[in-house]
Amino acid sequence: MVREHDLLLQAHLNGVGQQSSGLVLLLGASCSGKTRAAFEAVNACLPDWPLICPRSVNDLTALPDGPAVVWLDDLHSALGDDQDHAGEGMARALLTLLDSSPHVLILVAMIWTHRYTALTTQPKGNEPDKHPHARALLAGATEIPVTDVFTPEALARFSAAAADDPDWLLAACSARADGDLTQTLAGAVDLSRRYDRADHTGDPAGPFGKALVTAAVDARRLGYRGALPVSFLQAAVPAYLTPRQRRDATGQWEDDALEWADHKVKNVASALTPVLNLRGMGAAPDLRNVHDFLEQRLSEGRAGVFPPASFWSALDEDVVPGAALVAMATAAMNCGRFQTAAQLLHRAVVLGPATEAFESLCNLYVEIGRIDTRTGLDELLGALSNISDDHASAGHLGWLLTNMETSRVAVEYEADRAVLAERLLRSACESGQEYAAHFLYELLEHQGRAAEIAAAPARAEKETPQEPERHPAEAVLRAIGHEPGALEALEALVTRGGPELDVVIAGLQRFDVQVKAWPTALAELGAESLALSLLRAGVSAGAQMADRNLIMFLERYGSPAEVSATHAELAASSDRGFFDYFHHFWSGGQHRKAIALLNRARRENRIAAVRLVVRSLLKRHGTARRTAEDVLRRLIADGHAAVAYDLAVAIADRHDPDELPAEVESLLNIAEPYHPDASRLLGQLAMNRNDFPRAQRCFLTAADRGDSSVLTDGWLGSALFPHDSTQAAAVGRFGITLAGEPGQPW
Repeated sequence: MVREHDLLLQAHLNGVGQQSSGLVLLLGASCSGKTRAAFEAVNACLPDWPLICPRSVNDLTALPDGPAVVWLDDLHSALGDDQDHAGEGMARALLTLLDSSPHVLILVAMIWTHRYTALTTQPKGNEPDKHPHARALLAGATEIPVTDVFTPEALARFSAAAADDPDWLLAACSARADGDLTQTLAGAVDLSRRYDRADHTGDPAGPFGKALVTAAVDARRLGYRGALPVSFLQAAVPAYLTPRQRRDATGQWEDDALEWADHKVKNVASALTPVLNLRGMGAAPDLRNVHDFLEQRLSEGRAGVFPPASFWSALDEDVVPGAALVAMATAAMNCGRFQTAAQLLHRAVVLGPATEAFESLCNLYVEIGRIDTRTGLDELLGALSNISDDHASAGHLGWLLTNMETSRVAVEYEADRAVLAERLLRSACESGQEYAAHFLYELLEHQGRAAEIAAAPARAEKETPQEPERHPAEAVLRAIGHEPGALEALEALVTRGGPELDVVIAGLQRFDVQVKAWPTALAELGAESLALSLLRAGVSAGAQMADRNLIMFLERYGSPAEVSATHAELAASSDRGFFDYFHHFWSGGQHRKAIALLNRARRENRIAAVRLVVRSLLKRHGTARRTAEDVLRRLIADGHAAVAYDLAVAIADRHDPDELPAEVESLLNIAEPYHPDASRLLGQLAMNRNDFPRAQRCFLTAADRGDSSVLTDGWLGSALFPHDSTQAAAVGRFGITLAGEPGQPW
C-alpha cells in the first residue's frame, strides 16, 4: 500500500542518476515500515544498481566499479556503537566514502527517530562529544519521515484492499485504536502476547525466557549499546524470577530460556534476535539483540522500575565492555545508587574507554561532594594511575581542582590542592593537551604568580601554517557582496544540489553578523526566487529556525496565499511548524481556527505538537490559559496520562502553595507512572503535610525513575530522617543501595 513517504522516497531515487553521492534517511519508530519502503523504492527505481550491505568498516573498501546502493538498515545501531568507538569509525568511513567515491553512491539508511535525536543533539557544556562524525553524516542526509501511525482513512483503504484476507482484516482491526498497522503486520502483537503470557502457558521455559528478555530490555533502556552478551543476560535472570520459579529451575534452565527467547513467532520475529558473527559466517552464538518493537514497548512500561540486584551483579561478567559499564554507571548515578556507579566506573577505567570513564567518575564525585574528601581524592588519584591517555585525564582533574581552588570550595586537603592542581595541569600541558594551559594560567593568576605565566608551558605551535578557514556559506557571502559572477555561481550551486549545498545551508545557520540578513540581501539583488530556494532547502535539511526564516521571508516578499500554504505545509511536517501555524491564527485573532487546528492534531495523535502549543498558552492568562487547560483535560480523557502533570502544575501555579485544591494531587497521581517529575512533586506535597512515609515512597519512586536530585537536593534524606539532619545529609552523599535503603559510608 503506497503512502506519502513511499512517494517522496521514489521521487528522490528517480533523480539520483544525475546527482552526486548522498545519504537518504528514513526516520521512524520500530516496525513502522521503513525497511519495506526502502526495499520497494530501490527495487522500483534502481533495479540494475548493485546493492552493498556493509556490516563493518572493512566492507566499505570493496565496492563495485560504478554506481551502487549502500544499504544501511538500523543505522542507529552502527553509529551508536560506543565499543572501541566503532560507531564513530563507521560514520567517518561513510563520510569519506561520500566525499571520495568517483561514482554515484546512494546510501539508503533506516533509523529510529529517538536514536536520530540522540546522535544529532549537540553536547551541553563540558559533556564529551561522542558523535561528531555521526552528526556530520546525518546533517547532510535527505530525510524521509515514516510515520508509524495509519490515519483512519488509510486504515479504511487498507481494509478495503484486504477484504479477501481475514488475517489482514484482523490486523487492521487490531490497529484501529492506535493506527500501528505496520507493527501489527510485522508480528509484534503475537510477540508481545507471547511475552505477556509467558508465566501462564504451562511452558516451563516461559518464565526464564521472559526474564532473559526483560533483562535485555532493561540493559537497553539504561543505555547499553551494541550486542548483548548471552552470559550477562543469563547471570541477570535470577532476581527477575519469583522464589518458586527459582526453586523449580532445572540444570538446563539457561539453555531453555535462550531457546524460548530465540523462538520465531509465526516464523518471522523472535524476542531476542541473532547478531552477525564478525569472525566468520553465520550468527554469533554468544550475542543477541532485542526485537526493536519489544524494546520500545517494554521500555515504556518499565520506565519507573529499577533493575534488581542480579542485573547489577551480572555486570561483573568479563564479557561486558567498558563502554557499557560507563552507560550503566550513568544510569545508576541518575537513580541515586552512587556506590554502584562508582564501582562500575572504576572497572571501566581499567577496561576502557579510560578517559570517558574517568571524567564520568569525576563528575559523580563532584555531584555527591566526595571529591571534597581526602578519601575521594585518593580514589581519583588511584584511578588516574591506571590511565595512559597523554595526561588528558590528569588535565581534567587538574581543571576541577583549579575551579575548586579559585572558588574557595572547602575541602579536607586545602593545603595540598593548589600544588596538586598545578602538577596535574603541567603534566597535561607537557603532553600536548592545549586546553590545560588556560587553566594553568588561571591558577597562577589566582595565586598572584603572574610573573611565572611567561615561563609556563605554551600552547603547542602548529607544525605548518594553516590556511584561513573558509566560511561554509562563502558562496552566499560573495553573492550578497556583489562579487562579479558570484550570483550566477550560487544559482548553479542551488540547482546542482548535493553535499556542497548542504555545507552552505549549514553555514547559513551560524549566528554571524555577515550572514544574518542574507535572504533580504539576495532579495534586494533581485534574486528572491534564489533566496526562497535556499530557505526551502534549509527546511528540507532540518536546519535550525529555517522554517521561521522561510515564513518571515514570505510575509515580506510573498503573497498571503503563499504564507498560508507554507504554514500549512510546515505544520504537517514538523511540530515546530505546527506551533507557528497555530500562533499564526491565534495572534491574528482567529481563535476558532486555531482551536480547530489544535483539536484536529489531538485527534490525529500528534501529542508532542499539541503539548508544545499548550505549554506556550499556559504561560498566558484568560482565554489562552483556559483553552490550554481544556485541551489537556481532553488529552487525559483520550488516555494520555502524562499530560496530567502539565495540568496539575498549571492549576498549582494559580494557587497559594498552602491552599492547593485536591485536584492537583489527583492529577499528579494519574501522571506519576508516566512522568518522572510527578513523583517528586507528590513527595513534596506529602512533606508539607508531614506525611513522611508517603514522602519516602514518592521520592524513592522518583529516584528509580532517574531523578537523583531528590537525593542531592536533600528531599529523600529529610523524608527518611526528618529529625536527624546529619543522617539526612548522608543520604545525599552516599546515596541509596540497590534495594533502596540508605547507603552506608564507603
